[in-house]
Parts: sequence; structure tokens; C-alpha cells
Amino acid sequence: MTSTRTVTYRDWNFGYGRPFKRPAYDEAEARRRFAAGESFWVLFGDPDRPELVMQVELGGEQINVVWLDELQREELSYLFVQRAERPAGELFLEQTHTKFFDHDERLPDAESTVAEGWYFHPDGTFGGFRKSPGTVGEQTEGRLDPDQFEVHREPKPAFGDWASITRRER
Repeated sequence: MTSTRTVTYRDWNFGYGRPFKRPAYDEAEARRRFAAGESFWVLFGDPDRPELVMQVELGGEQINVVWLDELQREELSYLFVQRAERPAGELFLEQTHTKFFDHDERLPDAESTVAEGWYFHPDGTFGGFRKSPGTVGEQTEGRLDPDQFEVHREPKPAFGDWASITRRER
């Protein structure tokens, strides 16, 4: 559960697997950015080697949650957005991406061995892919069952109430 982890507010650089050189900011600044609809980052765990990073946009109407592996490479990500077709105050899990690595190459040169992405739509349809670098890969399309669709709905969190949105198992 993320509520017991150390939380740091600091911009993260995915391409290099480390924080940007800009200094961290305090909770008051993160709260100000949240209220103003500005972008900010939340790092969970060790501030220099977090296990989870989250980018919050538009006052919490768009949240990208990313789990990192032990080498700070993106392992799994969820993109939640407030959709016009959905009720106000409800975020929709629109995209998930998973990257698999069978090597210990570090960023910025590391490239995933296999990547998988899923794109979900409020009408219950979805599309996905699974591919290796340099290949066309496999494409999938379909429709979610109503109970599967429920895991794509999440209440928009209040500032600091990140436990539900950072739940990995969905």
C-alpha cells in the first residue's frame, strides 16, 4: 500500500530512470499545482530510486501511474483520464502498458524485449498489441464484459489520497 511509503514531489525523467536535476518541491507546492491544474510528480519509495512514480495533470483529471523495476526502467503503467462520456469525478483507465526485459542493460540504452499495450474505450471496446522491437507484433480487439469494465472506473482522488489509484492489481 502506497500510504506507508516515503513520498517525494520531484519531476522524473523516464528516459534516464532518474529524477530531473531540478530540486524536489514540498507538499505545499504540490498542493498548489494540484489546485491550479498544473503538472506535478509523486515519487513513492526512495527519492532517488523509487518503485513507483506518478504524474498528475489537470488537477487530477489525468494521472499516469508507473511502476519501475530494480534498474528504474518502466515496467507497468496505467493512464487514468476524466472522459467527457463518464460521470464527473470518475477517472477511466484508458491505457495500460507493460514492458518486459530479459537483460540488465540500464537506461538510457535499455530497450524492452517485449512490449504490450492495451487501449480501452468507454463503450467497452478495447484494442491491444504485443510486440518485440523491430517486429509488427500481434494485434487484438474486443469488448470487455461488464464486470471487467468496472476495474476501469476509479474515483478522482483528492490530493494525497493516492492508495486507490496506485493499486497495481486490476
